[in-house]
Amino acid sequence: MWVDSSAQQRKFIDGSIKVAAEADFKALTAIWLRAYKNVLNIGLSTAVCFLSFPKESEGLQVKLPLVTLFDFMWGNLERCHQFDDGTRQIMKLAYQEALVYNVCSNLLELQKDAGLLSWNQAGEIGFTFACHLANKLEIKIIWDPFNEYTIASAPNITQATLAIKTKLRLGIQIEDEQIQVECLNIDEAEFMTTITGQGRRYSIQCDGQ
Repeated sequence: MWVDSSAQQRKFIDGSIKVAAEADFKALTAIWLRAYKNVLNIGLSTAVCFLSFPKESEGLQVKLPLVTLFDFMWGNLERCHQFDDGTRQIMKLAYQEALVYNVCSNLLELQKDAGLLSWNQAGEIGFTFACHLANKLEIKIIWDPFNEYTIASAPNITQATLAIKTKLRLGIQIEDEQIQVECLNIDEAEFMTTITGQGRRYSIQCDGQ
């Protein structure tokens, strides 16, 4: 599935993400903390740091809503990046749009500049909002998702050829069972022949893997 406008591209990546207003999110965080304090039977005036500090620092290491949202946003971007079914290409367009819109050259610059935006401004573009959350949590994401020199950016057929040359072992799912196979060759239809340790052969499609 391909879409034309930049707005549609962004919606394809971020379509399931509805960013709440910052005031609503703060209210949710307050309710979240109150619920934890009630469950743990501690005073409502207890400092938030006691809940959020790591256990080795004598805290309870409670996962707050902001961290949950951060995990969801970056997890969604990572999943989009992993699959070569068109989603990755559209994600690349969304990433380039975020860089151009914020006049940045890489993800680190985007994280820095996203921290200067308001919650609602950052929420207009998924990549920018993810970087805004990282900035609020003082987390630095070191990632160059579309570096042309990485294996992930190489064409499928190139990756498949490399897998054969290096005798790479893959884990594939056959009838709800994960099995280990070795890559043997590629046929004219660009299907890769693999073999298990017991000599059973399977063909898997190179494209989209």
